[in-house]
Amino acid sequence: MKYPPELNSHGRRVLLYAIIFLLSAQDICFGGNLEGKLVFSTQHELEIISLEQEYRWKTPSTIHLPHKGDMAFHPAWLPDGAKVIFEYSPWTDDINNLKQYFAIIDIRNTAINRLQDHFFKKNEEGNHSYPKWSPNGKGLAFLDHERTSHVRNEKGAIIGTKYLNRLLFFDKKTEKVMSLGKVYADLSPLAWSTDSKKIIYGSAEGEIVVFDLDNSSSQILCKGRNPVINPANGHIYYITPENHLFAISIDGKSSLKIDDADWRWSQLVDISKDGNNLFFTDGGSFLMWEYKTIQMINLLSHKKRTISKKYAIIHGASLFR
Repeated sequence: MKYPPELNSHGRRVLLYAIIFLLSAQDICFGGNLEGKLVFSTQHELEIISLEQEYRWKTPSTIHLPHKGDMAFHPAWLPDGAKVIFEYSPWTDDINNLKQYFAIIDIRNTAINRLQDHFFKKNEEGNHSYPKWSPNGKGLAFLDHERTSHVRNEKGAIIGTKYLNRLLFFDKKTEKVMSLGKVYADLSPLAWSTDSKKIIYGSAEGEIVVFDLDNSSSQILCKGRNPVINPANGHIYYITPENHLFAISIDGKSSLKIDDADWRWSQLVDISKDGNNLFFTDGGSFLMWEYKTIQMINLLSHKKRTISKKYAIIHGASLFR
């Protein structure tokens, strides 16, 4: 670095200390050096953002699907960090032959393979959604949509929709699917406890529910939607009916308001390994599609920043820690 002639050695030291201070302040605001990578779907493509470079967000690398009309929804990382599972709908011009199934793509060579063809019945194609791999890598939880019913008020007017789903678990070792029971789960992502013993989801009644795999029982924690797990402390972060960001312990004994901003257009994605940064999608809505960006809030400083400047139709995102 070339300094002005009038800047003596003392001045250079002061300048150097100032630069170090500014970088340290940035560390405080945005949680230090981030790790991992994000994958999200823009309907016809998968986009991946690496978080390894400190505060220098790379342009998303795009994975194109085999055909222009193919669609991808709700991607989720596999434990190896090299593959992504997602809902795949290959293009067809025959409306009576539409198919949708879980597929796995290897991001190193973009090879797409269908997940275990033999355990899905033909007449069930298109019903499975929101895959989420357990932290210990032993299995996959997902929803199987069974039917939709309307919610009516006392006058008979339709005021909402209930989704009856089966909560399913795919055991990687046995390659078999187990039904964990029928739940009125909202069509939104699932979450796992850090010990891989509990599945957390938002119910169609607007409640945060914890399903215990050991005893096949459910516990309603509170009113809210879109739960994600903080891996640093095991707490559940969610959006309240008043559209604020809250956290609650997995046993439901303590809760805390995190941010009182309006989160109505936000979808929580995940929390960084150190528990400091929450990733989410945010943006307005246009007709039935939602145009969003990937953003981050630091849970210590409450500072927000945009991770992906690509303003797109985002159908799900996932963080690999």
